[in-house]
Parts: sequence; structure tokens; C-alpha cells
Amino acid sequence: MNHEGKQDTLFKEVEKMVIATRTPSISLVQRTFRINYSRAASMMKALEGEIVTGLDERGCRKMLIGETDEYL
Repeated sequence: MNHEGKQDTLFKEVEKMVIATRTPSISLVQRTFRINYSRAASMMKALEGEIVTGLDERGCRKMLIGETDEYL
């Protein structure tokens, strides 16, 4: 579990955006919130196992089944 990402002041907003867009992308987080790669990657890592999968063999994350924007 990545506690550093969860302590970020933007974490809840990033979580809501990922659930709403169903796009677990570090680059989308970077562009949307205008933050650097390390910060965005840390928050995406913190979301693993809760709403997104870990990186697959292609280096991509997927949404876990059942997560929708109705949880916002």
C-alpha cells in the first residue's frame, strides 16, 4: 500500500476523476491537475487494488470491475 500518494492533497480529486472518466492514466492525471510525473504516478500507485489494477505486461492499468461514477 502506498501511503505517500494517499496523503497528497489532490488524492481525493484524482480518485474521483479516475472513477468518473474510467481512465486510469498517469498522463491524464498530469494534464488534468498540472502536476509532475512522480506525483501523478504516486497517486495512481495508491489507487492500485482499490479502483485500478496494477500495471499489466504492456504497462497499462485497468479499472477494477464494478467501479463506476455512482461511488462519487
